[in-house]
Amino acid sequence: MTGTYRNEVLGQSPDEDADSESDSTRVAFNYLNKPPEPGRSYDDATVRKNCNLLGRTIHFETLKITSFLDIFTRGSVSDERLSAFLEDPDTHGPKLHSSYLHLPHPTTGSALTPTEAMKSDWNQALQYNMAKSAEYIVEKCPSGEFGDAEFDFQAMFKDRMFYIFRTICKAYPQEGESLEEAGARVLVEYFKDKASKKERTHRAAKHRVRSEVAGLMVGICRTRGDKSGEKFWAYVLRSLGFLGENGMSDEEDQHRVITLPNGRRSLTPRPVKVVLELKWRHPSFVQLFKRVDETRTIEDHIFRRDPPPGLPRSFFVIGYFDNMPDYKVARLKLSEEDVVLYNFSYNGRTYI
Repeated sequence: MTGTYRNEVLGQSPDEDADSESDSTRVAFNYLNKPPEPGRSYDDATVRKNCNLLGRTIHFETLKITSFLDIFTRGSVSDERLSAFLEDPDTHGPKLHSSYLHLPHPTTGSALTPTEAMKSDWNQALQYNMAKSAEYIVEKCPSGEFGDAEFDFQAMFKDRMFYIFRTICKAYPQEGESLEEAGARVLVEYFKDKASKKERTHRAAKHRVRSEVAGLMVGICRTRGDKSGEKFWAYVLRSLGFLGENGMSDEEDQHRVITLPNGRRSLTPRPVKVVLELKWRHPSFVQLFKRVDETRTIEDHIFRRDPPPGLPRSFFVIGYFDNMPDYKVARLKLSEEDVVLYNFSYNGRTYI
């Protein structure tokens, strides 16, 4: 039992102030009216990122939330609406704008479980409709940002729904726990999970960048005939392969008195990133990875990020355009606005 999914109204723009349910969505309207981008291509990683972003925005609009914690403010679909849906799912099924979840009464005599909630016909229809709308948007979006890759939106929305129900079920008070205590526990777990995801993302980025540096340096040393350099960077690359993402150190924000560029000590503690070394990891890796990270600066002619287009000429270091071919200067699409850079002092610090 899924209810009818209607493509014909999906791309119609809903009233900006509409709180009532509708099958016309802002997400679909925005994506389906994006201008084409001829000549632009997207790699697989970017396509996956775009698909995940699409799924999240659909989920948020469908349930009228801005974060998964907002789900506690929405409540469950009414018993009257649910009965009407079971009688006529095509007419009374869940919509794609400002709809509700169904939180069924537990059948086991205990608290509701995520598995039980997932079995609800209403929730299955909601999951199906969100996935179908995503598939339609990917097929029809003129910008090309979703490429040609196939993406399993049904599986993605199933995972997202399960996560929501797991969060809701965790909020049921445990034995001897008040409602306030249960809410506080859920909040603590939620932000711990967010912090953990941020740490994992940071470790993954460290591992990826260091692996890219080591791999590139192996090739460069081989081209130069530098046998010792090639051996060193091959060792780095092999070590990174063994250690993986979880073998990279974490960092935390702290405030410390630091030495300023002029050699003086700061009068007040400044925010700094402090590396938290892994107690089990051999200490030689600290200096090894420091050398890898420094390589991105030492080999500036290799590891270079191009400037973004549209900058004023004054934003560039003096001499940057010397000997640069005209076609490369044109590619930067320099702003015609004349921006004057100032030297000034603020809050005890000088900016030059």
